[in-house]
Amino acid sequence: MAAFPRRFTVITLAGAGLAACSARVPSAPHTDDTTVLVPVTEVHLNTDAGSVRVDARPGASGVRVHRTAHNERGRGAGATTRIDATTLTLAGCEPRCAVDYTLTVPPGVVVDRSATTGSVTRTGPTA
Repeated sequence: MAAFPRRFTVITLAGAGLAACSARVPSAPHTDDTTVLVPVTEVHLNTDAGSVRVDARPGASGVRVHRTAHNERGRGAGATTRIDATTLTLAGCEPRCAVDYTLTVPPGVVVDRSATTGSVTRTGPTA
């Protein structure tokens, strides 16, 4: 019976180990909520992946941001929101990550979606 050379065995085992390491296990989404209490007049969307839903509600005080991050590491997306004066900017996250946003805003808040590639839907009154 012919034996396999040692080199072949080691290379085969190393290749199997690399294949196992590269297998991606889907992770559970990470969600969080925040409320921006300073007056917001404009929301800028700067997202690479994910969706944004904007719900304008009369009587809403502040802007409520519900965020769901989907990434292969199973952790949050880090800081993806920024407020400058009265402008709220929502950004994406690291590579291989997508963030879905659901916003509740007072009517009249302008949504600038020129820098986003994801889907954007808006419900409720706009003025």
